[in-house]
Amino acid sequence: MVGKSIYVDDGEALTNIRYADDIMLFATSPEDLLFMITALKEELARIGLSLNASKTKVLTTLDDIDFQSMDIDGEPVDIISGDTAHKYLGRKLCGNLRSRNIFELAHRVQIAWMRFHKNRDILMDKHLSIYSRLKFFQAVITPTILFGLTFCALTVQQLESLDVLHRKMLRSIVGWVRIPTEDWSDTMSRMREKVNAALQIYPMQPWSSEYLRRQFRMVCRDVIDFAI
Repeated sequence: MVGKSIYVDDGEALTNIRYADDIMLFATSPEDLLFMITALKEELARIGLSLNASKTKVLTTLDDIDFQSMDIDGEPVDIISGDTAHKYLGRKLCGNLRSRNIFELAHRVQIAWMRFHKNRDILMDKHLSIYSRLKFFQAVITPTILFGLTFCALTVQQLESLDVLHRKMLRSIVGWVRIPTEDWSDTMSRMREKVNAALQIYPMQPWSSEYLRRQFRMVCRDVIDFAI
């Protein structure tokens, strides 16, 4: 499909990415996209498969879209644009490039809390050692919150919000006790000491540091691949 693609930094034409039965096509115009989808449907039909229009979405970064769906062989396909987000391979994507990091971070936070509450009985079980519970937290919750964020350019404020959430979850794990007669600043100071003591038993980096470390590793890998 000559010309029916986008071009990445090295000048290579990118027409699609595939993961299992998920396919994303790249085009620079509605006409090119329609041509590519039609060609895809024809190839699928050759091997006895079909395109599920109800599960197909068109994601565009254009701001001047004045229609909400695209007709493909008589079947309407929803168009995702602006700040409307759609979940794809565990990530939340939207057409507004300036809002993508905001949507993705909010989505990861939501998923992390869901995973935290799902495993609450383990994380809060005082019969288990704090070492075991923090190790479980690091193995389950940390990958959940950081999934996909490596590819997002987070701001300083967003990184700080990651660390605030991290500490909040850790306080819940070590045990949050509010003394009515205690000043709020004293309560927070006491909780910081409890969290720091727990981190002496099972050390872990703040999520912002882990995020930056993963980004650094990704950049180094790309540089090495380019050099090779």
